[in-house]
Amino acid sequence: MTSTVSADIQQRSLLSPSVLLLAAVAFVIGTAEFVAIGLVPQLARDLDTTVGAAGLTVTLYALSVGILAMPLGLALAHRHPRALLTALLVVFAAANLVAAVAPGLPVLLVGRIASAATQGVALGVAVSAVTTFVAPEARGKAVSLVFGGLMSAMFLGAPIGTYLGGVAGWRAVFVALAGLGALLAVGLWVVLPRRIEGTGVRGGFHQLGVVTVPGVLGLLSVAVAILLASNFFFPYLGVYLEQSAGMGSGGISVGLGVFGVAGLLGNAIGGYLGGRADTFWVTVLAVIAMSAVAALALSGGSAAVVFPALAVWGAAQMAALPIVTTAVVALGGGFAATLNVALINLAIAAGGFVGGTFAASAIDLLPWLSVGGFVVVVAALAVRHLRSAGKAEVA
Repeated sequence: MTSTVSADIQQRSLLSPSVLLLAAVAFVIGTAEFVAIGLVPQLARDLDTTVGAAGLTVTLYALSVGILAMPLGLALAHRHPRALLTALLVVFAAANLVAAVAPGLPVLLVGRIASAATQGVALGVAVSAVTTFVAPEARGKAVSLVFGGLMSAMFLGAPIGTYLGGVAGWRAVFVALAGLGALLAVGLWVVLPRRIEGTGVRGGFHQLGVVTVPGVLGLLSVAVAILLASNFFFPYLGVYLEQSAGMGSGGISVGLGVFGVAGLLGNAIGGYLGGRADTFWVTVLAVIAMSAVAALALSGGSAAVVFPALAVWGAAQMAALPIVTTAVVALGGGFAATLNVALINLAIAAGGFVGGTFAASAIDLLPWLSVGGFVVVVAALAVRHLRSAGKAEVA
């Protein structure tokens, strides 16, 4: 009775403690992933290894999220969200403590992989659970808050962590992450209701049946295709702005900042549209993102074109993702959300790998490779929309 009343009270506000805690989970876990990017040079020096080897703390993390999220999601799907999220944050805290005291790179990588193992499941459960704390019409906004936490990790958490690493050393960063993970574990256990309506599911391979739910596989494919197209180019944006646009470190920082701020705005727009928008609006946003990347490629390095193009690209892309994710959760539930996180990370890693094969010798081709990827996305979405419209007319 108490749990039901608690859940009902929390549903009255988008900014309830439960919703904010789940957004904080996304922020802290996301920071753990992205902060290593700024720590790589320091890790290489302190652990007496190469920059390439230290970079494994970044690439292995992303790959581990993508590879481990689905099997762990299958194994843990039957657990109640409150207990599962609390346990995952405890493991996250322990993994970051291992990283903090690592005597060398191998132990550090063990800690990083263990931390990554928690991310896909935790984000999937958080996205699924957060939709139960708000009214149906506010679910898109709730999902965007969790995504906003993840994006804030990239553009706020990671820079703060990098600064802390410069002041107190990289070990202090992982200690701080461990402490935040422990605090969140306590907060989740205290604040989340014992039972969360609408999230109880069967465990094991029964969960794979979610891909047979009409619409789920198509929506997952859309999310993967958008991130794949974007990450042919985005990981090398700084190199492109330096070599092709002739920008210095200041201009590159501004460009990345513009993309990030616009992305946060787009995420909020996507949250507002989520639950109401259909594939038509996702198609429109993909066309806008594609056009912005093409404008960037044709800019000739002009700041008057580059910065607005980056803003439009970031806003359009990040508006599309909450719309797709909200629809995935509505159709497939918690495991679909976990699967979405896993596939997105694999798409990011795959896009970066493909783009990397061109980055050294043909950097100017990368935006066009991304445009080509968006063309495929738009074409597939257009076909999907036309088929849906045709079925509606027949009905």
